[in-house]
Amino acid sequence: MAKRNNFKILEIFNPSDSVFILGFILGLIVAIFFNVIEIRIIGGSVAILAALRIVMIVKERSSYIPDTKRIPVEKKNFAVTQITDKKATRVVIEDFGKQFEEESDEKEKKIPFDEKFIDKFSIFTKKVEAPKAPPKEEPTEIEFSDPEGGVNIKIRKIKKEVVNPPVEELIEKTEIPAIQEQPIESIETIETPSPTVVPDLDEEFVQDEIFEDALISNQIEEPIQEIETPINETIAPSPFKPKQLDFDMSLLIEDEQLSSGEPKKEFEFFIQRILKIIRSVTSTRTASFLLVNQEKAEMVLIACVTDQPDAITKQKKLPISNDIASQIITNQKPEILSDINPSAELDLIPYYTRSVGTNSFIGVPVFFGNTVTALICADTNTNDAYDVITVGFLGHFTKLVSSLMQSYTEKFELVQAEKSLIATKEFRNAVSGTDMDAAEIFKLAISNISKIVDYTTIGIVAYDENQQKWMIKALMSKKPNETYDNFEVDLNNSLIKNTITLCKQESSVIEDNNIIRINHTEPFIEKGYFISVPIKSFKNNFGALYLENRNTTSYSNNDLLLLGDIADTAGIAIEQLVYNTLVNNQPMMETNTGILNSVAFNGRLDEELSKSNDFNTPLSLLMFKVDNYSAINNQLFQANYDPINQHVINIIERFVKKYDIIGHIDESTFAIALLGMTLQNANNWARRLRSEIASSSIVLNNRRFNVTISGGLAEYKKSLSTETLVHNTKMVLEIAAQKGNNIKTFN
Repeated sequence: MAKRNNFKILEIFNPSDSVFILGFILGLIVAIFFNVIEIRIIGGSVAILAALRIVMIVKERSSYIPDTKRIPVEKKNFAVTQITDKKATRVVIEDFGKQFEEESDEKEKKIPFDEKFIDKFSIFTKKVEAPKAPPKEEPTEIEFSDPEGGVNIKIRKIKKEVVNPPVEELIEKTEIPAIQEQPIESIETIETPSPTVVPDLDEEFVQDEIFEDALISNQIEEPIQEIETPINETIAPSPFKPKQLDFDMSLLIEDEQLSSGEPKKEFEFFIQRILKIIRSVTSTRTASFLLVNQEKAEMVLIACVTDQPDAITKQKKLPISNDIASQIITNQKPEILSDINPSAELDLIPYYTRSVGTNSFIGVPVFFGNTVTALICADTNTNDAYDVITVGFLGHFTKLVSSLMQSYTEKFELVQAEKSLIATKEFRNAVSGTDMDAAEIFKLAISNISKIVDYTTIGIVAYDENQQKWMIKALMSKKPNETYDNFEVDLNNSLIKNTITLCKQESSVIEDNNIIRINHTEPFIEKGYFISVPIKSFKNNFGALYLENRNTTSYSNNDLLLLGDIADTAGIAIEQLVYNTLVNNQPMMETNTGILNSVAFNGRLDEELSKSNDFNTPLSLLMFKVDNYSAINNQLFQANYDPINQHVINIIERFVKKYDIIGHIDESTFAIALLGMTLQNANNWARRLRSEIASSSIVLNNRRFNVTISGGLAEYKKSLSTETLVHNTKMVLEIAAQKGNNIKTFN
């Protein structure tokens, strides 16, 4: 700790004091240089009186100059080791951790009273005997009468014994001034002790406010008048002389608003205030706070208060190397540097980019548990500015910072947990409130995760029924130039394979370009973090949700819980979607139309194709759609979709044979398997059907309309697969639907 700085003499004197200084100088000149003895005596007297006044001014005003550089802390007996080399004089505090153990187990120490203080103010600190049980309180009445004024007052007095010392020594006995005689219309309360009773502060009077026999000469009601009895008190003069201070009110008013709801900003706010306190109390030019990341072996400059801002590094992350801050972190002991060699300044102090003439440095570690998690540093251009008292002073701040770190870590986790809960709840409400397919569920899951978790790429892997492969089905990336279209998953060597095959969470720190995350054709990353969680229900695994981040090597527990919750919710939603599809397709016949649903139709079509292949019988497949013309606007068409379809199906049932198969392919496409018909015969039959439907009419909203169909025909060839036949028929159906009221054949 730096020694107390001597005050400047010019800061004590005011311009008005120049009279005494001038008098002293003139008196001294007269006493020395004048020859007349009487004048010399007068000059000497003036000089002596002026000098006495100057001494009194210095003594009086210097007592009010605060010592802003002295720290009122107890001096701890640290064990220190001093090392001197070419770079600086280094003092290592060996037992800092023991000196600043938690004080919760220590007994509270009593602060002894200063006997001189007690003697000086003994008038307020007389010894008091132990209180005795108060005697039974008996009320007494005192009666005052004034026949001339027409007033008769009764006051009920209860005397309560107290143990306070008598105050005759403090308050002089005074006579109560007489009340002027005047008519009194109403009196509520008059506190007037008996003339024979001396006022005693040890007595408490309780008045029952009983006023009887009030004789009022004038019956007009007026406001109540209170008559107070003044008591002259002798107040001891204060031993202190007040001092009026003139300072800037901005020191007491906070301009910067504390950011609520952001634990990181709140923590930085309080750290800034702590550093400002350190600067204002100690001889410090720069006070800084560095967080320690042991995993990455680096220090993070969180806050810095300095009068050399242009010399502070703009780089927030500083590697742990051979500088003094790194050595304090490694050794876990506070250190003090003095006599710093200018050539070694930048090697010792990591946060400066140029030499600023540092002569003294101190660094104290902040412990969280048994690990150094942060560092408080201070430096100045004054030599020998810090000592063990400064270590003790900063030690109290390290304990405060440790408590703040614990508090704001818990608050940060609570905030993150709240955000995760909200995101999970919104996702659950979204997937359960509307009918969604798997692709929409995947996109919604990725969108919710991207709002909470930092990422580079988020993707979902699921099984593709058409390609019979595990592929990326949804993706969101901050690298738009990196494409993942039609991306197949490598189930042999990738990181995500265990999530898909074993339904287990997988996480890995990526430090090697040879690591395959999804597939060997993916974009390589030099460093980052990869995590994948299964999209599962209670019994089934539907894929995996994965996340890549190239800016970090770890995620918090709340982030992992968020990914798991959203993945589980997506898995349950997809399972519900699958079960709904099974339930809807379980009945072979549709209840509203009376024809086969798509599952039943495809099953029957497979049977008939096998029969046609074995017995070499012809089979043709007709697919058709109802045309939506402008005469029937889209809104009207959608509202009457079922009646229109039923009208078409009723006509078709009159044309087909009992063994022909009628069913749904999808929501808007119908199909008829014409057994025993060649393509030519089926084409003629389909055209007659089209004409019959076009010539019929249907009534919608009291208006009569005609509807038409467009169809596509394809004939089954031997050894042709069901998928190929359906594909060929759909292709010509789309061509016919573009023209409307048309039939096309596949040749």
